[in-house]
Amino acid sequence: MDTKLSVLFVPVLLGCIHLSVGFKEDVDVPIQEPLEWWQTSVFYHLYPRSFKDSNGDGVGDLKGMIEKLPEHLHDLGVGAVWISPIFKSPMADFGYDISDYLSFEPLFGDLKDFETLKERLHALGIKILLDFVPNHTSNQHEWFKKSLANIPPYSDYYIWKDPIGYNGTKPIPPNNWETEFKETVWTFAPERNQFYFHHFLREQPDLNYNNPHTREAMKNVLRFWLDKCPSLMLLFQTYGRDRPESLEVIKEWRGVMDQYNKPEPKVILLEAYASLTYTMTYYDQGENLMPVNFFLVTNLNTNHSQRCLTYIPMSPG
Repeated sequence: MDTKLSVLFVPVLLGCIHLSVGFKEDVDVPIQEPLEWWQTSVFYHLYPRSFKDSNGDGVGDLKGMIEKLPEHLHDLGVGAVWISPIFKSPMADFGYDISDYLSFEPLFGDLKDFETLKERLHALGIKILLDFVPNHTSNQHEWFKKSLANIPPYSDYYIWKDPIGYNGTKPIPPNNWETEFKETVWTFAPERNQFYFHHFLREQPDLNYNNPHTREAMKNVLRFWLDKCPSLMLLFQTYGRDRPESLEVIKEWRGVMDQYNKPEPKVILLEAYASLTYTMTYYDQGENLMPVNFFLVTNLNTNHSQRCLTYIPMSPG
């Protein structure tokens, strides 16, 4: 008998609440502004090497994407696709070592293939985000080759430091900092008799964003692609961990992209490895800047799963 009364009571109570709200005349209901596409879309991350191989060489490519990707994403309800790096690269780090920002890696295809893919996707209302890696280049990039040869204005496009001494004939690096791979961040270049700095592989020298020439050169790369593809969105891979200067550079890039806000606002998806404090600063920079919050993944562990399971309401009996 008690159970039946409980079941009947709930709709009666809800009905009373509904009526009391419905007859209150002095409640101002805020008008909801329409949300931008990037605030409601599903983003799909695609690794081109493993999606679809169109020519049997064992590597996925742009033509493979053209064959299968548009309808596949449309069926999934995807609004934007983020494509991992497809720029020209010697592939020391699977495309994250870019040797030319202005052309595509032939392994994946060419600009014509990209244009075809873009048109197919846009016909279905799907946006494209290209994975852009401005933290470093390949050591095969023309900028680095000219910097290595100490040719102005490229001399300081990268971070160069003198040895702090010599152990016999062996140069001693500036400090004992380590890369993400637990090796020294300094590689000695006999051509300049100096060390260059790299957060990752020695084939990936870091760019020097304290140099205004470097900053302007990278902004020109953005302009090149935005002129070719006005609807293009970009994901930036940065690494200046917990450095406020990184945010200043990103604001400059945002300024460039704001000049191309037609036909629709441009979005920067920012892959920034930083502490929680600095990650939160990226959220407070106005619209159209979305940081990838790695703490949603890296700070979770088995204890979180156990705690969640502990507090899940159990069904009666």
